[in-house]
Amino acid sequence: MFLELHSTGYLRFIAENGCHLVLDRSNPRKEHIWLKTSDGRYMERRSPTGFAAPVELLPAVLDDYRAASLVAQDGPEDENGCTVFRLTQDGMKRGLGEVDLSQQANVLYWPDAEQPTRGYARCRGNRSFGTVRAALKFVLHDLTENERATALVTSLPQSFDFTDPETAIRTQEMLKESR
Repeated sequence: MFLELHSTGYLRFIAENGCHLVLDRSNPRKEHIWLKTSDGRYMERRSPTGFAAPVELLPAVLDDYRAASLVAQDGPEDENGCTVFRLTQDGMKRGLGEVDLSQQANVLYWPDAEQPTRGYARCRGNRSFGTVRAALKFVLHDLTENERATALVTSLPQSFDFTDPETAIRTQEMLKESR
């Protein structure tokens, strides 16, 4: 199923959801480009009737990303004919938009990463910070591993959801680059 987005919309979707692209050449009649989550599951799109299908990109979108160095191949093609592409740092920055680290931010976190819901009633912490930079440093350095796995940093129009483990890695890289 194709998402009805232009290449910029896909880039934002990929960056915000921590996805990677898989060029699948296992079918000799047609190549597919799938979006997969960080744990290797297909990113799915659901219809209002509940039908679920993997998200597929048009080949032109991958071609555009490669030409602009927004994605890079991550290893050789595997034995199943699949090649993984991940966002480059530039691709991640452009996908998320420029993050203004000087904006005010809030950090919300919950007591247990294993808890399936993150309702505000169970929220352990809700702290305000003068800057996004300070909020991100708090999450990375002051929260326990369980708390960090539930953390949500919000600053209009940007948010960082730490339930995806890749968020912490990308955040540390972004903070290093902004010094």
